[in-house]
Amino acid sequence: MKIEAKFSILPITFKSFDAQLYKNKVNLSWLADVQNTQEYFEIERSFDQKEFKTIGLIMGAQTTNGVSSKYNFNDGDLELTAHKEAYYRLKHIDMNRNFSYSNIKMVLMNSFKINIQVMPNPYMDKLSVNFVSDATGTAEVRLLNLSGSLMKRIQCTITRGYNNVQLKDLNSQSPGLYTVNVIINGKVIETQKLIKQ
Repeated sequence: MKIEAKFSILPITFKSFDAQLYKNKVNLSWLADVQNTQEYFEIERSFDQKEFKTIGLIMGAQTTNGVSSKYNFNDGDLELTAHKEAYYRLKHIDMNRNFSYSNIKMVLMNSFKINIQVMPNPYMDKLSVNFVSDATGTAEVRLLNLSGSLMKRIQCTITRGYNNVQLKDLNSQSPGLYTVNVIINGKVIETQKLIKQ
């Protein structure tokens, strides 16, 4: 006599899911029971609750002795500063490719400050300045040495939203400490120390 058995996996239970804005990042945390290392979570974000985009992946099976484990993910995307609110949800995918969603969490961005990234640091031959502007206008990036002398200067037109300014051909500079000033629409909004290798 042949005996066949079929097993079905119950949908995952999200015991908690929270999203909080803290220091220019959205911190996501949740509790869930995941039993298999092949299971994972996709973190999805939307700015209109209609179109969600996957922004991260966290592997599962962090549960031990039947106790739910806590999962964390930080979203520090510069694109966040161009929006008043963001929506997050979790997508759990099991080993059979079945999936389920968490509830949607909304985060208000009203207190979000302008975040400017200057990289890499240390640098060799070029620098990239990334930022989000809430208005069109002009940007100026100045690179100064320790004595305050201007080593490089670039001006460009910026748009509302994400912007990128490149400083190139920096190979001839002597190794050492430099300062970069970022000026948007006539106002200095960022000063950073950088090391030239």
